[in-house]
Amino acid sequence: MAPLGMVAMADPCGGFPENAQEYYIERAKGGTWLIITGITNVNYNEMPPLLMLCATYQPLMFARSCAPTNERNHAYDAMIFLQLSGGFGRAAIPQLITKAIAPSDQENRWDPSIHHQAMTVDEIKKLIASEDFLVSLRYSLKVFIKSLRHATLPGEKFEEKGKDIAKGVEAAKILVEDGFDKLNVDAGTDDWRPGWLRDSPLAASARKKCAYC
Repeated sequence: MAPLGMVAMADPCGGFPENAQEYYIERAKGGTWLIITGITNVNYNEMPPLLMLCATYQPLMFARSCAPTNERNHAYDAMIFLQLSGGFGRAAIPQLITKAIAPSDQENRWDPSIHHQAMTVDEIKKLIASEDFLVSLRYSLKVFIKSLRHATLPGEKFEEKGKDIAKGVEAAKILVEDGFDKLNVDAGTDDWRPGWLRDSPLAASARKKCAYC
């Protein structure tokens, strides 16, 4: 099962609350063999505490919240891959961050007036939990955009301004050669939002409630 965001679902210690544990256990009951957990932060460097799960906020209590999840999922022959996240980068929703940083200097995906500064070497080192861990990457094989923040419609003819499949395969081989252990392959990026959704009644209703929808 691909990872899903766990926004505002941390317990008071930054661990997995009971409802999150039950969610994963239900997936295991349904026959899912490998479950990749949602966003679990290494630290709260760019966001308020407890907005997301965090492995280092209270490490002992975090580990205690993981133990029953692992044991109960293993009872259904399911495996858990705990995915630690380095943060949101340019895809961060502005309302959810206290510090705008990214792997490189970038404008924010949702609000171009917000500039994300490139992370320092020290900030990157603080994200590395140990020397022995698997490296996983959410990887888009094709981007499906006509330009930055402009998505494409299903079946639409367009000139890909992001990465096409051929370049995606080529880049994937380079990542594997450089030491990535696992690529979570999907389609599109945070710049990909179907244009027809923006004009739908559902989208109009959502925009009244959220400035970044």
